[in-house]
Amino acid sequence: MKLFDRAVDLTPFNDQTPLYPICRAWINNQELYKSAQHIKEEPVSGETPAVEEPEKEKEENDDFVRQLPPPSPLKGKDLRIPSPIPQPEEEFVICSDEQTAVSKETLMSKHLQRWKAVRRKWKHAAKVNEDRYRESAAVLKSIFDKAQRRDELTSNHWDTMTSVT
Repeated sequence: MKLFDRAVDLTPFNDQTPLYPICRAWINNQELYKSAQHIKEEPVSGETPAVEEPEKEKEENDDFVRQLPPPSPLKGKDLRIPSPIPQPEEEFVICSDEQTAVSKETLMSKHLQRWKAVRRKWKHAAKVNEDRYRESAAVLKSIFDKAQRRDELTSNHWDTMTSVT
């Protein structure tokens, strides 16, 4: 393929080849069949190759968290959305007749009761869903506590070093 006075041979590339190596070959202006010898395809899986750490670094990094535990599995339905509260059974009728019309205060109190119950149910559902992540939260809290202790030790050490006696 020739584009903007540059050429690249597409035969060494298969259908699964990422676009980056093809563009790199085009930028380098690798012409026919020359590119087949020089192109090294990038891994498609997206995984980065493992880097070997020296033994000393491995020992120091043993307490590092590489991955948080997964949440507990859902049991059937989505916990984030609570079941709906049934609508009131009485029919809401707008009347122009002031004698049969329901007062504003009555309407407002019924409305507030219902929506307070809805909010309570949503908050409870959110708490139940967050409980699934309790293990991850405990790990994050321990990391935070370690960092706070380390900062306190560092600041205490700095204070003793800089104090004038």
